[in-house]
Parts: sequence; C-alpha cells; structure tokens
Amino acid sequence: MKGVETYNVGYVSSGSPHVWTDFSYENEYRDSYLHHGISNDSGGNYGFEFYNWNSRHKVENNIIRDTRHSIAFEGGGSGNAILYNYTDDNGESIQGQGNTYDTSFLGEDAIINHGSHPYMNLWEGNSVTSYWSDYTQGSASHNTLFRNHVRGNNTTLTLDSNPWLWVCVEIEQYNRYVNLVGNVIGNSSFTTGTVVCNSSNCGATKPYIYRFGYSSSGGSYSDSASYSTAILQGNYDYVTDGVAAWADSDHTLANSLYYNSQPSWWTNGIPWPPIGPYVTGQVNDIPAKVRYTTPRPSAPTGLRIIQ
Repeated sequence: MKGVETYNVGYVSSGSPHVWTDFSYENEYRDSYLHHGISNDSGGNYGFEFYNWNSRHKVENNIIRDTRHSIAFEGGGSGNAILYNYTDDNGESIQGQGNTYDTSFLGEDAIINHGSHPYMNLWEGNSVTSYWSDYTQGSASHNTLFRNHVRGNNTTLTLDSNPWLWVCVEIEQYNRYVNLVGNVIGNSSFTTGTVVCNSSNCGATKPYIYRFGYSSSGGSYSDSASYSTAILQGNYDYVTDGVAAWADSDHTLANSLYYNSQPSWWTNGIPWPPIGPYVTGQVNDIPAKVRYTTPRPSAPTGLRIIQ
C-alpha cells in the first residue's frame, strides 16, 4: 500500500480502522495519509490496526491524524518495523459523543500493545503524541522504541488546564522488557513534571515522562516488574532538559536499528538521524511531517471547462 489517502471512515463498535490487517505476513504500508472518522468512540476510527497474528510488516513514512489511535497492535505480532511516521491530533472521544474529544487526559496515540502478545517489534524515528503498552486485552514484551520523538501534546487538541492524566510513555502491568533507547520525550513547553512514575504515589506533578505498572489509565499501581525489566538508555526528556539515565556506560547509539545508512527515499536537507540526545537540537522534523506541513501549490487560475 503506497500513496493512499483514506478519509472519514465509518463506525461500528466491533472495529472501524482505516487499514485493518489480520493474520498476515510481510506487508508494506508507506507514504500514505490516514485521517478523520465518523466517531472516535471505543473501537472506531483507528489508523493502522493489526489483529491477531502478524509478522514482518513495515509501516513507514505515513501521516495519521484525527483518529482515535494512530497505530495499534490489537493482538500478537512480532518482527514488525514501524518507522518514521508522523501522528498528530489523535484522541479519544467522550464515550457516546462521537467526535467530542475528551481533553481531560492525553489519549493513547501509538499503541505498542492493545491485545496479547506483541513482541520484538521495532518502533523507530516516529513523531507521536504518546506511546502506550496497555493491558486492555493482554500483555506484551521485548518491544523496542528507538530514536522517536514522543511529544506529549497535540497541535490542536489541547488538554485541560489540569488534566487528570498526562503521560508520554505508559507501560502498564504485565508488559515486560520494553527497550526505550535514544528517544526524545516531551517538548520545550514542559517547565515541570515527573520523569519516572513507578509507584502508587507518583504525586501530582505532571506530565509524567514514563509511567510503569498501572492496571489501566484510570487504574491503580500493581506491577513493579514493568519497570524493573525495562531498559532506559539515553533518552532525552524535557523535564530535566537532558538525559536522566543511562542503562550502562556505553553511550554510543546507532543511527538506526533498521537501516545501515540513510535510506534512498529520505528528504534532502533533513539530518540523518533526525532524532536523538546527541542530534543538534535533539529533534528535526521527519519527512512525513514536512510533507504534511509544506503548503500545497495553489490551483491554477484562468481555466475553463470545455464540454
């Protein structure tokens, strides 16, 4: 699938994604634009949704906006690469109110896990609002987030002045061995916050850069192993305005875990790699974001229709 635009998908509660993949192997989805839906109630208006067993898919250089969740693994899947996608203004509705967004919390944007048991998937170079590995329908393990920008905000779906939940990376209970390496988390508007929440009493200082071990977004703390099995290596955050922790003494990060060198499709003028603690300014716009924000040419004038 290449160069496809999907818009205003319908709604049924059992599932209404723009692109639904089920029991499939080695597909590629790239250079596309998925946006808007009839309703952002539960089950509706997902961007890319992967159900049941899936393996060796590549999801690359797409734009996903105004959906409930941009990319979600609803069940098991392994060996997939989710690379350099731009997601924004994705959010959950107040249940039963269609497109009336719930701005009391930062919704689940890119979902590592929304069903049992995705593992050994690579998320690299994406620009997303948030990452969640939840426990709604099961666990996950051994997934890697590498050199992503997790912004912690949307462009137009602004949060309430005191959101009850504001977390950039959520790793819920029974999710194990997540590798968080070389990411940039937050944005320059963060003036306060908590880097790691991994207890029943994280305090009221939001946003949270990471939250581990909770039973659900509105649940309680129940699992210490979600944090103790995780690797946090060289992630830059905007609460400390630096790297809060290195897992070991080796601070050298690969440019990519997928490519040996800059890919041939990469846009000229954009640094490679675009994101990371040692990149100048930490974050550069990836090609998908540049493609979205670049003004389109004006329509030609002076045309007439010949019938």
